[in-house]
Amino acid sequence: MSMRHLLCLSLLLGSASFAPASASAATDVFSPGWEQMRQDYAERALIHRFYTAFQKGDGATMAACYHADASFSDPIFGPLKGKEIGAMWQMLLEISQGQLKIEYDQVDVKAGQGKAHWDAAYHFSATGLPVFNHIDAQFTFKDGLIYTHNDHFDLHRWSSQALGLPGFLFGQTPFLQEAMRKQVKARLNEWIKAHP
Repeated sequence: MSMRHLLCLSLLLGSASFAPASASAATDVFSPGWEQMRQDYAERALIHRFYTAFQKGDGATMAACYHADASFSDPIFGPLKGKEIGAMWQMLLEISQGQLKIEYDQVDVKAGQGKAHWDAAYHFSATGLPVFNHIDAQFTFKDGLIYTHNDHFDLHRWSSQALGLPGFLFGQTPFLQEAMRKQVKARLNEWIKAHP
């Protein structure tokens, strides 16, 4: 049916009865899908904002991307909650002294499940050895912010680079992994105390 025919029909039936019914039908058909697309777009933009801030060394903006009740985990720090997460990123940026290089891609969000890949190049502060780490990240969201963030990478590969021969020989052992986790968590707690 042409637009002219629709206009004629609306005049015959009366605009009050024709237009609202059409608008209601359009809303019923398109709103759910449109709302999900809008939400996915906003959450992809949030991931881009997070990693762009990371590239710029802007820890405050990175921290602001997280929900107050957010949770984080990775093979080195283990589980973190709330303000610990932003503090961790700010501490790492401070330690790197501008030498941390970040590249990211493969950002996607579908129905509240987000993902990204990122690469980090830096010198590990404790040994001075170069590290090239490849990380896959998974996200969920709440109230327009990151609610869960899990980073996955090969811990043995990382420890072999960061710690040298000891990391290569013992990086897969629970003993060394637990020792590293305790050390970095203690350092994070000290940093948080120094930056109230």
